[in-house]
Amino acid sequence: MPNLKSDLDYLLRDPDRVRNYGKYVNSRVRARRRDDCGKFRDEVLNLMRHIPEFAHLNIVHIEKAERGWKNDLTARLLCPMQLIPRFDRDPTQFRADVRNAKTEIHCDDFFSALYDTDMHDPEDFQSGLFRGPLLLKTFEWLFCGRKVARGTLQFGEKASGKEPFLAAYKITQVTPQMIAYAACILQFALNSQSEWSRKDGNFDVTGFHTNVAMSFILDEWADDTLAWWDKAIFGSAKGASSAAPVITGPRTGSMAAQLADQIAAQASSR
Repeated sequence: MPNLKSDLDYLLRDPDRVRNYGKYVNSRVRARRRDDCGKFRDEVLNLMRHIPEFAHLNIVHIEKAERGWKNDLTARLLCPMQLIPRFDRDPTQFRADVRNAKTEIHCDDFFSALYDTDMHDPEDFQSGLFRGPLLLKTFEWLFCGRKVARGTLQFGEKASGKEPFLAAYKITQVTPQMIAYAACILQFALNSQSEWSRKDGNFDVTGFHTNVAMSFILDEWADDTLAWWDKAIFGSAKGASSAAPVITGPRTGSMAAQLADQIAAQASSR
C-alpha cells in the first residue's frame, strides 16, 4: 500500500480505522486473485507449449471442469511428488482412487509441478523443489508480464501497456510469499474447480500457501533456492530472506512434517 507509512499514525489512533483499512486491503487482494485466476486458467496450457518438457505432448485445450483428476496430464502435475512412481504404474487407477477418496491429496505434500524433475532425487524430497518450469512460467506471468512468460520479451525490456508487478513496485528480489502465491494460482489452474475455493477436496489452499512459505525457514536450502529464483527472473543471484511463521499440524511423514523437523533441528543447533 503506497500511503501506509504516512497513514499509519492516523490509523493506529482508532481500532475501527485499522479494521476498515484491513477490509479494504482484503477486498483488493480478493479482486487481484480473482483476476489472476480467471485469466491464468485459460493461459496455463498455452504456457506449457513453451516448456521443452511438455512441448512434445501436442497439448490441446482442456476445459476447466475436465482438468484435475479427470485428465492424465493435469493429474500427474497435481500428484504429490513422492507418489509419482505409483501414478505412472497406472494413471487411470490412481485418478479413480483420488476421485473415490481411496487416495487423499493434502496440502502438506508438494505436487510434481512444483519440481524440476530432472534434478529431483527420490531420496531427497527437497531436491528440485520449487524450481519447476511450469511454476516459473506461472510466476513470470503473474509478476513479470505475459510476454516474458511467453518468451517474446526479456524482463526489464521496455514494452507498451501497463508495467508488470515487479517493475511497477520496484521489486528486485523474489520472496517466499510470491512463490507461494504463484504455486496457489497454478494449483487452481490445474484443478477442475470452476471458481476459486480455499478447499479442493482434502487439499486446503490456505495451509498449502503457509507450507510453501514456511519451507524457506531452512537457511541453506532457502538461500540456494531464492538465489536460483533471482537469477532466473532478474539475471543475477542475489539471494533473499523472508521467513514465514511456522505452523503445527502437518501429517506425520508428509513433506511439511519433514520440513518442520528440519526447522526444529536447525533452531536447536543455534
